[in-house]
Amino acid sequence: MNFLEENYEKIKTIFFHELGHFIAYKNSTKEIEGFKIMDLQIQPCTECKNGFKGFIVPLLPPGYKNGAKMSTERLAHNFSNNYFGCLFQLLLTDSDEHLALCMQDYGQCDQKNLNTTLQSYGLLGKTSEIENHFYEFHKKLKKKNFDSLKNLNFEELFIEIDKDVRVKLESLDIQTTNFIKDFTTIYDKQLKELIAIIESK
Repeated sequence: MNFLEENYEKIKTIFFHELGHFIAYKNSTKEIEGFKIMDLQIQPCTECKNGFKGFIVPLLPPGYKNGAKMSTERLAHNFSNNYFGCLFQLLLTDSDEHLALCMQDYGQCDQKNLNTTLQSYGLLGKTSEIENHFYEFHKKLKKKNFDSLKNLNFEELFIEIDKDVRVKLESLDIQTTNFIKDFTTIYDKQLKELIAIIESK
């Protein structure tokens, strides 16, 4: 049994987390011409809960000002991206864990990013409303069918090199195209609701 086979379920859990971020990126950057995802990796991590961590490497187009002040819409995309890791991890592993607990555990870095952004934009007073938005969104999504994502061809997706697992992005794009296309309406609806929360007095 090789490294990938020995750790398959643990790696798949982290992959589902990163897949959530991937789906959020696909929806939040579709209007940014030239944006690409360069890499999606899963690596051993001794201090992490299940022994692995994952990350996505985005490539911003030339001239894109990543440090510029975000619009309300970009803020809503940012919050969605940070929550979608845990959200999809729980949905695709059929976990009953509360989204808040996942954010404190697997999503620690995501939660830290959220807290920093909320503070930077003077939105700490809206923390509970934003959290509840995603808790309710998670409940709604539990009623949806995610079999197309649960049953991806993982043999086609994963490459293991010296215990680092890389995801073949071309294959991931092909296998998730239909889901992401169908999910866009759901994503846009929650985004509109989130923008309303951010803009409310």
